[in-house]
Amino acid sequence: MRAFLPPVLPLSTLCLLAATAHAQTTFSLGPTVGYNLATAAYQESRYAAGATTASRSGLEAGLRALISRGHVSVQPALLYSQKGFTLNRTVSSFLGGNSSYTNQTHARLSYLILPVSVAYTQRATGSGAQVFAGPYVGVLLGGTYDYSTVRTANGTALYEQGQGKVEFSDRYATTDPTDTRVYSQRLDAGLQGGAGYRLGSTLLQLSYSVGLRNLNATYALNQGSTPAPTYQNRAFQVALTYVVGSSR
Repeated sequence: MRAFLPPVLPLSTLCLLAATAHAQTTFSLGPTVGYNLATAAYQESRYAAGATTASRSGLEAGLRALISRGHVSVQPALLYSQKGFTLNRTVSSFLGGNSSYTNQTHARLSYLILPVSVAYTQRATGSGAQVFAGPYVGVLLGGTYDYSTVRTANGTALYEQGQGKVEFSDRYATTDPTDTRVYSQRLDAGLQGGAGYRLGSTLLQLSYSVGLRNLNATYALNQGSTPAPTYQNRAFQVALTYVVGSSR
């Protein structure tokens, strides 16, 4: 009678099964706090002889989760994020003749952000250096701005200052090139990526985010064919997260 022999598995299959048996999925969650250096990519084609933007600093805080298996982790977060920009504009001869308009506007935009990144870490335990990238979506909660202008006509200068709340609108109220109001659409979306380092329960990350949506209002159909100015969010972020969790 022939003896029964169990089937022999290939060595590669045995190695894969061993790796899978030892790998664990871990879930960690914790508070995160950070710093933003934000600005905007601004373009204007109608009146402005010169338009430049500068950065504004802000805070970022919320919760971050890490769902990890080996070297790879998915890192969703829910964050309150302060963004914004400083806009400098010069409009020449907007009324014809010898006239000009110079404006500086400081805008502060407050968002609720949901980024979801995929990270690859140096060690299978999730510790060490890491790189990450992924999309984000954001909802504008509100915003404020202040401005200062100098209007010059026929050698006479008029100085003006003011402030207000960012208007949630997808249409300009006017095509006046000296309109000092700041408009924004509610929904932002884009991509972010960066690098970090995890030591124990502490995770330090440095990232850069690029907004892909034009957030400015557009001109109404009866306001001419020239497009309105456009802007998209840009920001550097540094964040510190402390996570606690379990494995399964």
